[in-house]
Amino acid sequence: MEKRNQETGSMKEMEHKLDIRELVDKYLRHFWWFIVSVILSLFFAYLYIHYKFPVYESTATVLIERNDLSSGSAELSMLKDVGLTNEGSVLEDEIELFKSRTLMEKVVSDLRLNWRYENLGTKTGFVRSELFDDNPIDVAPVHSDSAFLEGNLIFEVEISSKSTFQIKDALGVKNGIHWFGGVLSTKFGEISIKKTDRFDKLWIGKTIRVTLTPFNRAVSRVQQSFSVSLASKEANLIVLRIRGNERYKNNVILNRLIAEHEENTILKKNEIVRNTTDFINDRMKYIASELTDVEMEGEKYKSQYHLIDVTSDAASYLEKESDIEKQVIDKTIEKNIVDFMIDFLDKEDGFDHLLPTNLGLEDVSIIEMTNQYNKLVLERNQLASVSGAKNPGIARLESQLSNMRSSLELSLRNLNRSLDFKLNKLKSEEGLYQSKIQDIPKYEREYRDILRQQQIKETLYLFLLQKREENEISLAATVDNMQVVDKAFSSEEPISPKPKVIFLASFFIGLLFPILIIYLIDLLNRKVKNRLDIEKFGLNVLAELPEFKDKEEAIVLNKPHSAIAESFRALRAGLSFILPLEKASGGKVISITSTLGSEGKTFTSINLAYIYAAIGKKVLLLGMDLRKPRLGDYLNLESKVGLSNYLSNSEIDWKSMISVVERNGHEVSVINSGSIPPNPSELLMSGRLKELLEMLRLEYDVIILDNAPIGLVADAMITNDLCDVTLFLVRVNLLDRRMLNLVTQLNKDGKLKRLYIVLNSAKQIKGGYYYTYYEEETSKKSFFQRLRRK
Repeated sequence: MEKRNQETGSMKEMEHKLDIRELVDKYLRHFWWFIVSVILSLFFAYLYIHYKFPVYESTATVLIERNDLSSGSAELSMLKDVGLTNEGSVLEDEIELFKSRTLMEKVVSDLRLNWRYENLGTKTGFVRSELFDDNPIDVAPVHSDSAFLEGNLIFEVEISSKSTFQIKDALGVKNGIHWFGGVLSTKFGEISIKKTDRFDKLWIGKTIRVTLTPFNRAVSRVQQSFSVSLASKEANLIVLRIRGNERYKNNVILNRLIAEHEENTILKKNEIVRNTTDFINDRMKYIASELTDVEMEGEKYKSQYHLIDVTSDAASYLEKESDIEKQVIDKTIEKNIVDFMIDFLDKEDGFDHLLPTNLGLEDVSIIEMTNQYNKLVLERNQLASVSGAKNPGIARLESQLSNMRSSLELSLRNLNRSLDFKLNKLKSEEGLYQSKIQDIPKYEREYRDILRQQQIKETLYLFLLQKREENEISLAATVDNMQVVDKAFSSEEPISPKPKVIFLASFFIGLLFPILIIYLIDLLNRKVKNRLDIEKFGLNVLAELPEFKDKEEAIVLNKPHSAIAESFRALRAGLSFILPLEKASGGKVISITSTLGSEGKTFTSINLAYIYAAIGKKVLLLGMDLRKPRLGDYLNLESKVGLSNYLSNSEIDWKSMISVVERNGHEVSVINSGSIPPNPSELLMSGRLKELLEMLRLEYDVIILDNAPIGLVADAMITNDLCDVTLFLVRVNLLDRRMLNLVTQLNKDGKLKRLYIVLNSAKQIKGGYYYTYYEEETSKKSFFQRLRRK
């Protein structure tokens, strides 16, 4: 049992290998298709690489410092400690700022990227090279007309001499001779074409194409080619990339983008500092005036009561009172700052002024709201400078500012009431201690009030002076939180197209295209292609007759060493196991039929007859196709009485119908089909046919019936009982595989006796069933002929 299983596995493995080999051979038969396809694919790849604009990628790397919170003010540090800020979002914010359209619009405007210059005819008419840093001319609007921002204009400048040029429109129509520096009129306004310092005599005779793209489209195009990403998750590095056809232009755009970002960041920081300094200066003037008034009042009080030193050493009560007095001073200062802020908000009606920050308020929420308010003011002012005051985004921002301003005023007033409450409480406590100091003279208490006011004003003045100096130092030392690690750099090799990748891909495409075509042809072809298509229907293939192009009727005798002759010998050998030719049993009747016409029944009948005659057998070839006889035409028989005449006329002797056809010393007896009758089926059903075959069995060893196609008429089934075996011919690439269902059903129903399939015109491939090995055959063909046949 184990040995049998091993043999079964070995047979399956061998069958699998044969299937793979057959699949490979199927494609190798069309190897010329692969060669032509690969050559064409590589040729088109060469054209693509030759005429495709190269694309270069420039990169720049910047370092973003994320220590703003740790090195900032105490208020921001407090916000960081309580988790109200997100230090990790700094990198994401910077990435979004680099991607912002506002920043890109500034770069496109500064570099005039909506104007494009191309040198025509550098290689062929299809190739144009972009000019950027080496542009010999410059086209600019004479007036600052916004129509050029929406313009779409293409024209060519043909340089005629050092001082003149010609203009050609998009259709190639010339518009006279013009002078450099002159004014030209266009549909968008007047322009002037001037020479640059790159102009020299080598440009004379050259043509430069100038393209004006709408500004917004140019911005979108640059944005599409630009990308920003993190260098890694752990690092604080941002990598900027841009792709374009000109390396120097890519580098300039990246460097300009970084510079604009740095400038915007510093300007925003300085604007906040300057507004805070202006606010402090205004408050200091007011405090200085109040301080002068208090000092003058103290001086007047001393003069009035002739006082020199009004200080008193009031023991323990004064010491406690002093502590409370210090708290009163601190709260009063904070209250004054709140009053200043409320006064500032009442005076400033618009939304274009920033609020002062870093004034020392202790309320964290007010500090955060002030910072958020300033951030929205900056965003509103920047948007107004770019798009104008009617932008819907400005209205939305002003609505947010109005809501935030109301919340800020409410918070300030709440804080003011809270400070009033605390001051009243402190003063109440202070009154308790003052009531105990009854021995202190009245003038001392009055002067202490004056001195307290003076101290409050002095402290507030010094505090504002300190803050002003801090802001001035911050303004002088303002730096961006970004550091350029690598300036824009582009490699000399373009990222597209890549010749190695394209040629490799083209090579595989050239291979895959014929495979796809052959596969589709094979998939759509419903004809019988090989014996596997037949065996799938459960039919037995007795032999395969290879494809041939010779039209000789007895090719097995004319070319005895050919593959077709060997195939008929194999057919004869197969029949010998099915029909042993014994004298005692009489001659054997072999019926040959097919589904359709033109499948080779007559040709097979003739060659099978002669292959039996070659071994000394007495053979009779009987034409049974009474509807469309071909046997006589194949063998060039003279017109005489045939089978149809014999069946319709009982007086005809069968021996008178026999014609002997000799080929290469071998004879075959032939009975022609005769005249075409009106009722062939009825004639074949007559008893005379059965009597004829019984007599022929006694005279001949082999009787071969050249029957009509069974898929068209029923003649072959009528005579089925009279034959010993039925050879059913199936021609490759002629019979539809669906027609094999008919043959399978006939075999299953037993309507055709001992049915065996003979595959005709089977492909002759290397490793196949009929690969000729005779030197006599192969020596006559060249190497390429044999390879093509394989």
